Amino acid sequence: MTIDEMGTQTAIAETIRKRRADYVLAVKGNHGNLETDIRLYFEETQVCESLKKSAGYKKTIEKTHGQTETRRYYQTEDIRWMEGHRSWKGLKSIGLEKKTIRKKRRQRNVGII
Repeated sequence: MTIDEMGTQTAIAETIRKRRADYVLAVKGNHGNLETDIRLYFEETQVCESLKKSAGYKKTIEKTHGQTETRRYYQTEDIRWMEGHRSWKGLKSIGLEKKTIRKKRRQRNVGII
């Protein structure tokens, strides 16, 4: 089950797990320091380099509408450092998407008169 950041609550996670389902929940600024802590964790170069060598990394490149979107996905089961991680029933991993968008410059035709 996937839920946006408004539904990311420990009670909802517990209800999902009671029904024997798995969840993916979005974390944004309305979760106190949780988002900041996760971002800081994935900003550690050593963490990301380690994940790139394991199954915890995926990169996609998509070219559409005059731009190139590169997405880097990082996921780890290392959650023991997270304050309150036991409050999230069934929490097994965390992840982060880093997205880069490059827009093509419009090419102008220059005429000589």
